[in-house]
Parts: sequence; structure tokens; C-alpha cells
Amino acid sequence: MKEFFHEAFDAKFEKAFQKAFSENFAVLMEYFDAKMLEMKEYVDETVEKKVSEKAEETKRHFDVVAEDMRHDMQGIYKDRTEQNDDKLKDHERRITRVERHVGIAV
Repeated sequence: MKEFFHEAFDAKFEKAFQKAFSENFAVLMEYFDAKMLEMKEYVDETVEKKVSEKAEETKRHFDVVAEDMRHDMQGIYKDRTEQNDDKLKDHERRITRVERHVGIAV
């Protein structure tokens, strides 16, 4: 008879334990789901913020590089223009010299 009560107690205890475990497990899973959603929102916000910051930084860097290139190009064209002016001056001098030599100087 002792065994019967022992088995009956074990069966009732196991059934109660399974019910409590099931209920607690469900609550625990809801808690984990809520925390996971919270973490996902935090990560999404953080990643979006970082991407936005990097985009701004990249845009500023690009603007600086573009401005530098613009100034460099202006300098290059100024140098080329000055070289052409020098060649034209030299060309005029050479033509005047040839005209004087030939005797048709104006």
C-alpha cells in the first residue's frame, strides 16, 4: 500500500510539476520574445544612427576632396593658360624678328 501512495504521489507531483513548468515556460518565452524585440529595435536604431553618421562623414569627405580637386584643376588650367600666353608672346616676338629680317616690319 505504501508503494501505491508513493506512486500516486509521484504521479500527482509530476503532473503538477509539468503544469507549473509549462505555465512558467510560456511566461518565460513571452519574456524572452519581448526582450528579443526590444533588442532588435535597439540594434536597428543603433545601426541606422551609425549608417547615418557614416553617410554624413563620407559626404563631408567627398565635398572636401571635390573642392581640392576643383582648386587643383583651376591651378592646372591657370598654368596652361600662362604657358600659352608665354608661347604667344614668344611667337609674336619671333614673327616680328622674321618680319624685320625680311624687311616687311610694320
